[in-house]
Amino acid sequence: MSEPLSKKQIEGLKQVISGVVLHWTAGTHTATFKHYHFNIQLIDGKPKVVQTCSLRERAAHTWRRNTGRIGISLCGAAKGFPIHKVQIEAMAKLAAELCVVFDIDPKGDHVAMDLYDTTKFHRIPNITDHVFYGKLDKYGKPDIGELLPVVLNKMNWYYSKLKSGEHKLEYTSNIF
Repeated sequence: MSEPLSKKQIEGLKQVISGVVLHWTAGTHTATFKHYHFNIQLIDGKPKVVQTCSLRERAAHTWRRNTGRIGISLCGAAKGFPIHKVQIEAMAKLAAELCVVFDIDPKGDHVAMDLYDTTKFHRIPNITDHVFYGKLDKYGKPDIGELLPVVLNKMNWYYSKLKSGEHKLEYTSNIF
């Protein structure tokens, strides 16, 4: 776990962080990787959020699109290690909390330059996965795919509850 961030550091990061990219590890339920900021393990049937990279660091989770993006990964998806509903719920809540803390519009997007043709620009959702980038960049690495709409719906629900004060920060309360 990284050292807690000060309010000043969080305010500085708000100028840099523009979104979240959702992944799965294609490994076991406990294998974590430092190229994601957060890994969501499954231990004894319960999700455990593990921060493996400081939010002050650019993690190498999305090819050529890491700057300003927080990487969250579900641990699992290898043969015999399916993704569980409690992990999806934890991912949605964590993503919502990060949107609240860093003032990210979960339904918004931003403009980014094409990686191959610098005369072209694309609208990139603030919350996405590699399927979106695969279509954009033509390399097609599958990621959370069909789970994305489920995570996004749950994340938007948590986001509204956090913004209204009905829910409190849980996973991100220890990063500052």
